[in-house]
Amino acid sequence: MAIDFRLRDFLRPVDLLRFRSRLDRAQWWPEDRRQEYQARHLRSVVAHAVAHVPYYREAFARAGLSADAVRTPADLRQLPTLTKAAVLAAGEALSSPHTARFDPRRVSSTGTTGPPLSVQVDGRTNALEFAFYWRHWGWFGYRLGHRFAQLAWSPFEGALAEVASIAEPLTGRLLLNARAVSADRAAQWAAAMTTHRARFLKGHPSALLHFALFARDRRLDLPRLDAVFTTGEVLEASARQLIQDVLGARVADAYGSMERVVAACECPSGRMHVNADYGLWQEEPAEADPLSGTPRARVVGTGLYSYSMPLIRFELGDLVEPGPAGSCPCGRTLPTVGRIHGRSVDAVTTPDGRLVTAAAVVFNDVPGVLRGQLVQTDLTHLRVRVLPGAAFGATETRQLLDRIAAMMGRGVIATVERVSEPDDFGAPGEKHRAVISTVTRQAVAAGRPLP
Repeated sequence: MAIDFRLRDFLRPVDLLRFRSRLDRAQWWPEDRRQEYQARHLRSVVAHAVAHVPYYREAFARAGLSADAVRTPADLRQLPTLTKAAVLAAGEALSSPHTARFDPRRVSSTGTTGPPLSVQVDGRTNALEFAFYWRHWGWFGYRLGHRFAQLAWSPFEGALAEVASIAEPLTGRLLLNARAVSADRAAQWAAAMTTHRARFLKGHPSALLHFALFARDRRLDLPRLDAVFTTGEVLEASARQLIQDVLGARVADAYGSMERVVAACECPSGRMHVNADYGLWQEEPAEADPLSGTPRARVVGTGLYSYSMPLIRFELGDLVEPGPAGSCPCGRTLPTVGRIHGRSVDAVTTPDGRLVTAAAVVFNDVPGVLRGQLVQTDLTHLRVRVLPGAAFGATETRQLLDRIAAMMGRGVIATVERVSEPDDFGAPGEKHRAVISTVTRQAVAAGRPLP
């Protein structure tokens, strides 16, 4: 998922510098040094969880284990994995009674690729997250103070909904309003990036793809970029190539989780490295790819730095292919993985020529929506598929339709459909697509930004 950094969240200079120094060294560690580091942090988290967190005290007791039974990552396989449904069911039983000691932050998922999930993370994990991105961007030449642009949607609400960009002189960041992409908006972004002298650009692959299509179609003048960073969605090979060709910069992908248990990122040699110094990444068997037969595994993560609400053996819901054999040409010793199958998001094309890349957020905060999906098969019609909870009734249906109208425009006719089972959204065990638009896909396949 994409992390929306706010300066006030990262006023922990000691933690930040400590994590950055550690991560800088750890990327070159030999395997035995990294294993010792992971085991030491894991033992600390497990000991705390069993002693202070009711859920884990009971889980270990049911398994006939003590905290001392987990000495290495391999020992964790004596425990079942922790699903998102189990987190929701556990509630406060997953939290430490000493939560305040850890300066916790509440973070939430949208609920579009699974049940809406809200968890607590320790305050210092903000510094960890920042250090992770700082190191990754540094592989491509970024230094603190360099100017960059970021496609975002969360800051552009209310009175700022129609603002094209916001510059932050202190951080060097230029926020670009990605709630919807259009020809005019793309031109505004290009002009703002040029004025800002942005050297780097960050965004979701879907929004970057449509920006690139508009930029190519309208022959927009763009600043010379050193790199483009993608995160939050699956980056398809065709989208990567088009973004690189149009924006004139190398694309570097990253994978993370809202829960801050695992992270991976792409190095200059083109391999995806697991950040084994960030969290504990484990893989469990899964079905092979049905088309290619390529082996795949489920991603299971354990946070090494969060004590207010530890997540041990947490199922991310994503699948991963094996990484290439041999050491990476970049020289880093961090493990590598292959293609990650996970969050894939289309954009909804509106009759007035906009591409709504943040369409899935219409489900956010609507009571009773356990899972949602938007399906567009023509310009003017939208199927709104909802797995309803007890709180989802006529009032909530109208609230959802009003939000869609505000985002898509009155020219789009939306119809709400109730879905009875989670698996109705797609294959069991895999994340469904939050937005499916054959209109947008056909336009992209034809190499144009609009149908």
